[in-house]
Amino acid sequence: MQTGVNGFGTIAIAAWSICGKMDFLIWTLVDTLAIAVTTFVAQNDGAGRPERIQQTLISSFTIAHLCVVSISVILYLYGRPISSWFIHDELVIDSAASMMRLLAPFYVLYIGSELLVGSLRGLGDTLRPMVITLLGACGLRIFWVVLVLARYQTIETALYGYPISWVATSAGMAAYYFGRKTWNWPRQVRGGNKD
Repeated sequence: MQTGVNGFGTIAIAAWSICGKMDFLIWTLVDTLAIAVTTFVAQNDGAGRPERIQQTLISSFTIAHLCVVSISVILYLYGRPISSWFIHDELVIDSAASMMRLLAPFYVLYIGSELLVGSLRGLGDTLRPMVITLLGACGLRIFWVVLVLARYQTIETALYGYPISWVATSAGMAAYYFGRKTWNWPRQVRGGNKD
């Protein structure tokens, strides 16, 4: 994706770098919650309390949505003044603010994949979630840059690759997570054995 953005020149590169500094708050928050979910799910799975696993997911999704929506609104409304903290070039500031207005409404789409992966890790299931993440976050973005961005060469097209990959990864993770019992796939337990 960085290659796609780089093709639009130094202003786009600088603006994208500033956006990365602003949305770092969201990545840090969601990734930290995912680690907490892993811990809580593992503890409750080990204690034989599946009802608390479900409660952990509900609570973490609620916290994540409240926080990410709040941060997204701030970044959407105040992207321009926040950008000016990092640089004084008006063209870069305008470009960063435009990028943030495009992406900020979609950050909530990132939550599902990360929190479900955290829960699956807590249950000892890592391989299939890793494959889903690689296909959704990496594979789809490569496809996007090589095929879609090559045809529709705008910065907006490049940036839309992110929310599209978040939706695909979250949808794939949700289908796997909620379909595990239906498909009767064995769950890994301590020591790598299957039950």
